[in-house]
Amino acid sequence: MLNNVYYKMKIAKKIDFLKLIYFLLLFTSIDAYSQKEYSIFTASSNGDYYSLVIKANKKCNLHLKPVETRGSLDNIKKLIHSKYPTYAIVQGDVLDFVKKISNSDIKNKIKYVKKLQNYTEAIYVIRNKTDKSYHKLTKLNNNIKKIKNIKPISIGRFGSGSSITGYNLLTPLELNPNIVYMEKDEALNSLLNKKILMIVYVAKYNKKNNKIAKWVSNIIAQFPQYLELMEIDPLSYGKNFYQQTVSYKNTKLILIPTYFISTDSDSKKNMEIYQCLNY
Repeated sequence: MLNNVYYKMKIAKKIDFLKLIYFLLLFTSIDAYSQKEYSIFTASSNGDYYSLVIKANKKCNLHLKPVETRGSLDNIKKLIHSKYPTYAIVQGDVLDFVKKISNSDIKNKIKYVKKLQNYTEAIYVIRNKTDKSYHKLTKLNNNIKKIKNIKPISIGRFGSGSSITGYNLLTPLELNPNIVYMEKDEALNSLLNKKILMIVYVAKYNKKNNKIAKWVSNIIAQFPQYLELMEIDPLSYGKNFYQQTVSYKNTKLILIPTYFISTDSDSKKNMEIYQCLNY
């Protein structure tokens, strides 16, 4: 059933995104997590959240079990449907999104929410600068409303944090019909072959060393004649959107906070895990 929903989501041009997300998040619990050990929902096993948990385990001897998922939205879904107290790392904008569409029962299941002070993510919008169909779009802002019949825009795999960020970015610009859901490598291939207009991708940003996400850095270094980062103006999205930005090689990137959340009522345990993740 879920695979069928995912397939329809990927090919649909016009979707009622909020209702479908609400359904998947709140009522689809057929894959409810039922392990008794201390588990924390991350994302892919080669992602930054997963790596963060592995490092925290070594540092503090936590014995946390990182559980691979589709990403931040899937982390919250699995967290609230788990039969035992569990933990998760999630993007701040995804957490805000869930709060807006959830009822009090769902909100009350999350017992602990705390921002990771030493871990930050950025929104990376990547385009193919050789794509001539792109010449009217120099920035992702409200002027894009004037452009009709543009190519699809990849916002990551369904259930990922990037998919919610992409949705939040594109909704004010009336570009929801152009959304497609792709794994990052599939999206890269499509971008290089000019089948999609751009990629919206959320991943770690190292503020201390001013380093962008490894995957983004690698693909731009590999294809410098084709790929470049695109600037986003947060003011285009209103006062409720994240306004903290950083300049990377003269391109403004929007930063997104990252949170540790828990359904565990044990405040001491929550704080112990948080402190180890926040090293």
